[in-house]
Amino acid sequence: MFVRCTLFPGDGIAKLLQQGSHDSVIEYFDDPYSERIVRTVPSATVSRARLHKQTRVYLFDHARRCWRIARVVVADGQTLQLKLPNGLSQIRNVEEVFVRWDRPIRDPSSYLANFITETPGYASGRGPFMRRTLSLRGGFQGLSAYASSRIELLQHQYEVVRRVLSDPCQRYLLADEVGLGKTIEAGVILRQYVLDYPTNHFAAILVPPPLVQQWRDELSRTFHLSDFLDDSIFVIAFDNPEAMVAVLPKAGMLIIDEAHQVTTGYGSDDASKSSLFRNIASAAARVRRLLLLSATPALGNERTFLAMLHLLDASLYKLEDEETFRDKVRHRVRLAELVATLVPDNVFLLGTSIKQLRVLFPLDSLLADLCDHLQAIVDTLPDEDDSELGEALRVLRAHVSETYRLSRRVLRNRRASLSFLTPNRSGVKLVRYASVARVEIERRLEDWRINAITDANLRGEEVALSFQSIFLRFIDAFFSDTANLRDLVSARLLEINGCSHSESPCTAAFFPGEDESLQKLLAAIGPAVQHVGTAEISRLVLDLAGQRGQKVVVFTSSVAYADQLYGELGKHLRTQVARHRVRTRDGTAIDWDDFDDADETKWKRFVTDPGCFVLVCDRAAEAGLNLQGGNKIVLHADLPLSPNNIEQRIGRVDRFGSGSPVLSYVGFCGESEWDRAWFSCVTNGFEVFDRSVASLQYLIDEQMAGVRARLLQDGPEALRDLEKTLVDGKAVQHEIDRLDKMDALDAIEQGDSEDFDLVEESDADWKGIREDMDEWAVRTLQFQQIKSGSSDLDQVVRYQYNGDEKAFGTLLPLTRFLEYPGFIEAIDTEQPGARQQTPRTFAYAFRRPSALARHAHVLRYGSAFWRGLEQFSLLDERGRSSAMWRFVPEWNSIDVADVFVRIDFVIETDVAEAFTLSKDRGYGESSYFALRRRADAAFEPMVVTVWLNAEYNEVTDEAVLERLNAPYLKMPRAGEGRDFNLSAERWDVVRNQAIPAIADWSVHVLHSRRRAENGLREHDDFRNKVQDAANASQARHRLHDVQRQARLAFMEAKELEVAREAAQFEAQLDNALYAGVARPAIRVDAIQAVFVSNRSLDDLAREAA
Repeated sequence: MFVRCTLFPGDGIAKLLQQGSHDSVIEYFDDPYSERIVRTVPSATVSRARLHKQTRVYLFDHARRCWRIARVVVADGQTLQLKLPNGLSQIRNVEEVFVRWDRPIRDPSSYLANFITETPGYASGRGPFMRRTLSLRGGFQGLSAYASSRIELLQHQYEVVRRVLSDPCQRYLLADEVGLGKTIEAGVILRQYVLDYPTNHFAAILVPPPLVQQWRDELSRTFHLSDFLDDSIFVIAFDNPEAMVAVLPKAGMLIIDEAHQVTTGYGSDDASKSSLFRNIASAAARVRRLLLLSATPALGNERTFLAMLHLLDASLYKLEDEETFRDKVRHRVRLAELVATLVPDNVFLLGTSIKQLRVLFPLDSLLADLCDHLQAIVDTLPDEDDSELGEALRVLRAHVSETYRLSRRVLRNRRASLSFLTPNRSGVKLVRYASVARVEIERRLEDWRINAITDANLRGEEVALSFQSIFLRFIDAFFSDTANLRDLVSARLLEINGCSHSESPCTAAFFPGEDESLQKLLAAIGPAVQHVGTAEISRLVLDLAGQRGQKVVVFTSSVAYADQLYGELGKHLRTQVARHRVRTRDGTAIDWDDFDDADETKWKRFVTDPGCFVLVCDRAAEAGLNLQGGNKIVLHADLPLSPNNIEQRIGRVDRFGSGSPVLSYVGFCGESEWDRAWFSCVTNGFEVFDRSVASLQYLIDEQMAGVRARLLQDGPEALRDLEKTLVDGKAVQHEIDRLDKMDALDAIEQGDSEDFDLVEESDADWKGIREDMDEWAVRTLQFQQIKSGSSDLDQVVRYQYNGDEKAFGTLLPLTRFLEYPGFIEAIDTEQPGARQQTPRTFAYAFRRPSALARHAHVLRYGSAFWRGLEQFSLLDERGRSSAMWRFVPEWNSIDVADVFVRIDFVIETDVAEAFTLSKDRGYGESSYFALRRRADAAFEPMVVTVWLNAEYNEVTDEAVLERLNAPYLKMPRAGEGRDFNLSAERWDVVRNQAIPAIADWSVHVLHSRRRAENGLREHDDFRNKVQDAANASQARHRLHDVQRQARLAFMEAKELEVAREAAQFEAQLDNALYAGVARPAIRVDAIQAVFVSNRSLDDLAREAA
């Protein structure tokens, strides 16, 4: 009886040898000539396995004394009806039949040695596909998730992904500046985790509540992970502790977006924030893979930043060492200032900078060499544009940055160095409107403020602080939400009235006549609740929308105001306007479970529909919304009293991949003194409309805290004073310069551009990729291809399983198709026209821009269908061992035929030693994939074909090689002869010929395999390629070692023990990988025997008969 065992789900079908009440004995079959794998397992874990139609099985042919492969036609209890390759049928008992387990074929040489061969047609289809797979693996350095995600290929993101995924310890802070794609980087890394562990991954993504749906959409649309959401991948809001408790203990990977929001909980008086930090810190310590996403700089945010580093490595970054960390940051400010002087236009002062570097790092031998080299160039008084000077400065800066970065686990890219990817900001234009109502509200608010100041001056500081708190809520609402201002005023009136009628003493501070003052304010608000400026804003939107293809994003702080604007615009624009909404767990809004998905996704028409020109947003859209690309305008229907909120709005559009410079419009009441003062301060003081101030949160918070403390006392004058202070002191520019220097020091140095050139080159050959895929999947395995698209450039395809054997049915069992994880993930269950017996894949595009434009999957190494086909190709015998008789009428040979053996070798770095080291270090089995990727970067894997003749000599004659490499010619052609697939019956004919190699065929094949590998290792081209890779690997490792030693020499004593141990492990790993490059692993992927003769095999068969 055939069975499966739940303890070994990945090993496939076994045979039941013995069944007991407690334990059973099962046997797995690898190949006919290998020892069977026998296991004793609990009987409860064993269940019957049915052999479905088309399942390939092995049986021994007693007449020919050899093993054969057949296909199941009918499985009925203990008997099987089988079909052999010659079309004959047999009935066999289960005991006589064997099914290969689901492990890759280790070496097909034993198959050929024992006459177990398939038609060369399979080899002709499989070979190019497997070569392409290996080529893409080498080109993308093993980053299959990067290759197969629906993303634009960008070097800065590739560099981050490569660094993380090549490290056995995948714990990093992704700190790219806002808008450069941290989510893309994290998504690729998550997808790679899923690809590495398709059946046993478990990941949690913790995000601020407004970002939950954004992440879910991104994971589904860009990274094709929708099948795993809420099953093995969970996106959890910070405010959902119940879900965290359920998921985090099982997580093998943890991603925390906006991680600084979590780490502000360290030392916080807010119990919920403090609890969140403790819970996440506990989970982070347990999880093997941890990604933190935050653009928050260390400078000015030392405590928060240290807490993030603590999550990454609690042993190296201790929370109690905050002062030491602050000192380290201060020291880095000085170092950043020094490194900033290493630029060509400072050529006459470089000597001073070189001396200062030598003093700072006296034990850094590589730095000393680089300084010597630079000094020698400086001594020649070069021009500023001297290329040698520029390169020497770049190398020195890169060394200091890489060696003395704040943490090697912080990966940061800067907008300044990637300006071609992000748009500029082109300032702001005013939408002026007149509003008697807003002026009246302002007048009544000023009356309240003056009366409050007068009373506070008489009653002391405590009363003043109470009034200040009230006024700040009033003024925030004045700028953002008139309806909220009304509610605040009403609540204040209730509080006052409650105190007036209370018999007990009232502790609330209020001034005489305040209730009357508030009543007047409330009366002024009445007509303005419908929001002033709506008509003017609407008219402008109607004028702007659609002009030259531009789109308008309207922001307002108020949900009610957004709804009002949407309704007004909808009267004119109808389907050309959309309203942004998000899911939320907030009890005041729509409940998550009851949320209508359709209502939420309607706004996405703004992104996907060229005819939808306007998107209306409330405050919920200020975080997590990605609207990059194209020509977009940001229109602020109000201007909240927070530069950070305004920055967040513009940042939704001002992101990598955006098109035109971003222009802002601001709704503005010209008669409002407060409006004028705040607009001028934001525009001229903080300069938020001219450039990104996302990294200036520390400066902004500090400045705003100061001005908010003055608003009650000084009114609009406080804002004018702040503007003057910022402008006169050039505070924004000064802070940007400081942060730029720090960022330049901590930014990752882009890797060798040749590496990324190889990525782009591999990806660009989409026609070659299509040809190799179609040759194997369509023309050989007979998947049906359904195409759509107006031209070759925008074509997308779906692959359909065809279960009809009479009409060129797909050549693998449907059950096997549905067992491979890749194939299962590729099936589009909602595709019209697909049926249960003829499943179709999602739409795929071979050309990446077409996949992006048409919302299709990109068909690459790592995509679901490709992975399914690759897994099948490694497990299945077809294409691995083949043999043919090549009839060439003009061929001259001494014997009946000349025998040639072709062996396709896969050559790759041997990572066995490095893997053992990594496991001993505690990284476990999971480190294998990271080491394999690092190894692929050091030595690009390749396929090398070797042909041997009957004397075991390599075939080098070009004419002979041309004949041997000619495509398999199944049908005869006039004057060209033909090829005969050596089926079992034809092998009988060949074995009866006077061919010396046939006499001891098994020995001949296995000896050919050994001779071919030995000859390959001794071949000059091969040895040179290996030596070049080994030398390059050794050079990199020496550089790493010098940098490690320099870092250790610069560390505090308390850090040394942990850091020295880590450095020792890295050095051992480098040495092991170098050894693996110097003597790479070689395995046989496919083997083929070709008998070349001037006699037709049909003629020989007739003669033998």
